[in-house]
Amino acid sequence: MFEESAQSEDEPTGDGDSRAGRSSDGVRDVPSRDARTGVLADRRRRYVLSRLEASGAPMAVADLADDVVRRETDRSPTAMQDERERIYVSLYHNHLPKLAAAELVRFDADRKLVELAADVGELPLDVPK
Repeated sequence: MFEESAQSEDEPTGDGDSRAGRSSDGVRDVPSRDARTGVLADRRRRYVLSRLEASGAPMAVADLADDVVRRETDRSPTAMQDERERIYVSLYHNHLPKLAAAELVRFDADRKLVELAADVGELPLDVPK
């Protein structure tokens, strides 16, 4: 379902001399535990990971936005259309790209789908309401 990037390793990525996902010596960069933990400082991101883990399958960003609306407002997404749109945009442009950069999810922005990329069982995903 999720394909590797079609970008050639020789193409510049706009991030200096190193290629995306690779350090200057050509070794693949792996997010550190601290980097992953930093991404998890946000309650909404932890909820997204716990929701994806519970689903066990890829989810549409729209469905995640609906779940977040229900969780954060205790109301139906249809009753909170403006809030739903704001949350959708926040997930799409902020939270999911950060989770993907930490290699915790695979986010297909074109198809608007997201799935877990890592075992999150060891991560602190407690999400108090």
